[in-house]
Amino acid sequence: MKVFVVVLLLTLALCEGNTCSRNRNTIPPSCKQPRRQIVYVDVDNLKVPYYVKRCDDLTCKETKQKCTATGVKKVKTEVQTVGPDGKLKCRKVEVEEHTECGCKCPENMVLDTYNNACKCTVKSKKCGKNRSWNDVSCACQCNKEGQCSSGYEFDMDKCKCVYIQEYR
Repeated sequence: MKVFVVVLLLTLALCEGNTCSRNRNTIPPSCKQPRRQIVYVDVDNLKVPYYVKRCDDLTCKETKQKCTATGVKKVKTEVQTVGPDGKLKCRKVEVEEHTECGCKCPENMVLDTYNNACKCTVKSKKCGKNRSWNDVSCACQCNKEGQCSSGYEFDMDKCKCVYIQEYR
């Protein structure tokens, strides 16, 4: 009688230096603690990148609710920008940092416990030019998202392409 042994090796972690972390293509972290993320602070009409703790992009595994900040604080900091004369300038800014996260339904929605999902409580709304009501997201949205040329990005609030002033 012959015995065959099959070994299956699965790599579930990415190793960086001496530490290993979960594969970043898997499920995002759960909605327990805010995590460090890049936000873009508007300074002198420039979008300056800055790290801050946020609840955005975290998941609510047990429900289909949205992970939102349940505690916030204002953080005062300084960021560097380049002035019109080419010299570096320090600018004081105030950034909102999330201190606690929690799973809840967005505004105008309640948890439907049967389907374990958020359900819209608003029948419909008038949304204005180039926008229509979406019952699933319970919000007005652009009728179509346009393709923008280089140097522009689509603004979901204005439903049109807007010029991007890049950080230098």
